[in-house]
Amino acid sequence: MKYDEIYNIALNEIIREVSKDCAERGKLIEYVWNNYLNLFNIFKQKLVEDTEETKHKFFIENQKLYQECQNDVFQRDKKIKNLEDEITSMKAQINKMRSKYDKVTTKETKLK
Repeated sequence: MKYDEIYNIALNEIIREVSKDCAERGKLIEYVWNNYLNLFNIFKQKLVEDTEETKHKFFIENQKLYQECQNDVFQRDKKIKNLEDEITSMKAQINKMRSKYDKVTTKETKLK
């Protein structure tokens, strides 16, 4: 049994006992108790709604952050690919220049 159920049973018993001696006091206590319960239930419902709203906001923010990270990763991968292509191109140019250099040095040694 939950604490609020036990508390409710106890308060109802107190209301019953007080009502035996004085009906007006019993009704007053019952009125106060019922208003307290209504107020508490409103508070509890608002808390649940706020919690759900906070969870939703948290989820949306995490989704945005995740998407930004994914975009960053994509952009960095793109940059890496471009740099790798540039390196490959430079290596090809170096090999062509080396080949030309080798031809020139070979011709030069033949001329001597």
